[in-house]
Amino acid sequence: MKNYLKNQEPGERNSLKSRLVRTINRISAISVSVLALTAFIKIREDYLSTPISAQYANLNGDNRKDLIVKTRRGDTFELIQTKDGKYKLFNPEDKEAAKKEAKLKAYLENKIAFSSEDLN
Repeated sequence: MKNYLKNQEPGERNSLKSRLVRTINRISAISVSVLALTAFIKIREDYLSTPISAQYANLNGDNRKDLIVKTRRGDTFELIQTKDGKYKLFNPEDKEAAKKEAKLKAYLENKIAFSSEDLN
């Protein structure tokens, strides 16, 4: 039996250990490729979501500095400043409420007669 094993090349042996090693090597090669692709996608996503410009404005009429931020992808985010100085996203519902409030304030300041349909 020893002579039989001595005459074989190491690659020719068909043992369980050598099959296991080949399987582990194949899995490692696939894993590295998947990890590299995942890292590339994450890096690209982070790059595109980086803010490139910010400007201050009064978006909701509360006399606080609100932010308008643009990203490399071209997305625009409007952030309003809260009472404690933090920023939160300016929701579409909040925008409509702010527009209504601004119209109401303009009508009251200018003493113009209006109805509830005028605020819509």
